[in-house]
Amino acid sequence: MEENFDKNSPAPYQISNENLKDILKNHSLWLSSGEAEGKPANLAGCNLRGVVLLGANLKKANLKGAYLYGAYLKNANLEQADLSDVNLRGANLRWVNLRGANLSGSNLVRADLYESNLKET
Repeated sequence: MEENFDKNSPAPYQISNENLKDILKNHSLWLSSGEAEGKPANLAGCNLRGVVLLGANLKKANLKGAYLYGAYLKNANLEQADLSDVNLRGANLRWVNLRGANLSGSNLVRADLYESNLKET
């Protein structure tokens, strides 16, 4: 993932695949335990260009200002997630649950939102 880093990106924070997996695992535990265990995913400002998060459950996650250019998020759950100021240009958001997500200031140019749930966004 680091070889795709764009130095002009507004999100300079690099994250390793291993660290991302740990964050997703803790987030899953946090959700399944009713927010009693684990911790919510905080990916604010991270460079996640081209990341594959097929079917990922990122409900209530903090992705504010993240760089998700060309990301593959098909079937992901982003309900109530903070996606403000996120670069989602060219991202695959097919069948994504965005109910109640904050998309203010986000770049959705050429993003594929086919059959996505955009209620209450």
